[in-house]
Amino acid sequence: MLLSYFFLRTRYTFLHYGFVGIVFVGIGLMIYSDVRNSDSSVVEAKWLGSVLVIVACGLYAVSNVAAEYIVKNRPSGRIEYLSQIGLWGSIWSSIQLAVLERNEVIALFSSENMSWTVIGWFACFWVCLFLIYSLMPVAFGNSSAVFVNLGLMTADIFSLFIGIYVFGYTFDWLYLVAFFVIFSAVIGFHVESWRFEKYVTMRSSRDISNSLRFSDDSRSGGYLTAL
Repeated sequence: MLLSYFFLRTRYTFLHYGFVGIVFVGIGLMIYSDVRNSDSSVVEAKWLGSVLVIVACGLYAVSNVAAEYIVKNRPSGRIEYLSQIGLWGSIWSSIQLAVLERNEVIALFSSENMSWTVIGWFACFWVCLFLIYSLMPVAFGNSSAVFVNLGLMTADIFSLFIGIYVFGYTFDWLYLVAFFVIFSAVIGFHVESWRFEKYVTMRSSRDISNSLRFSDDSRSGGYLTAL
C-alpha cells in the first residue's frame, strides 16, 4: 500500500485501511492456529528465517507494484511482463536450484520414493504456478497489486484442504474462521475500491463539466463586452 501510494499515486479511504487491518486479524488467527497445534518444544524464534521472509515480502511487493505499473501504463504491458518474467525467472530459478537445492534434487531423483505419483504432484505444482503467473497481469490490469496480494492471503485454506484430503492433516476449525475473516475483508476492500473509483470518476466528470461551462460563460461575456 505504501509503494502504491507514493509511486502509483493510488489513494485509499479509511475503509480500505480498516479492511486491511481485518485481513491481518485473519492472518493472526492462522498463525495462532499453527502455533497451538504445534509441539511447544519446536516452536522457537528462527530469526534468520524471519528476517529473510520479511526481506522477501518487501521484494515481492516491489515486484508486484512494478508489474502493475507496467501492465497499466505500457501498450504491450502484459506481453512484456510475461516475456520478462519467463526469461529471467527461468534463469534465476535454475541458478537458485543448482546452488541451494542441488543435493535435495539429486537425493529425490535417486531415491526409491521417486514414483509416478511424485512426478504427478510436481507436474500439478508446475501447472498451478504457470496459471498463477499467466493470470497475474490480468489481475493487475483489472484490480491492483494490493488487492492481488490480499487475495493470496486466502491460499492457506486451499493448502489446508489439500493437506486434509491428500496428506491426512488434522482439521482445525480456527483455520476456517480465519479464512472467512480474510475473504470477507478482501471482498470489502474490492467493493470499497469500486465505490471510491466511481466517486472519483463522477467528481472528475463534474469538474470538467463545470470547467467547460465556466469557459463558455467567460467567452459569452467577452463577446458582450466587445459589443
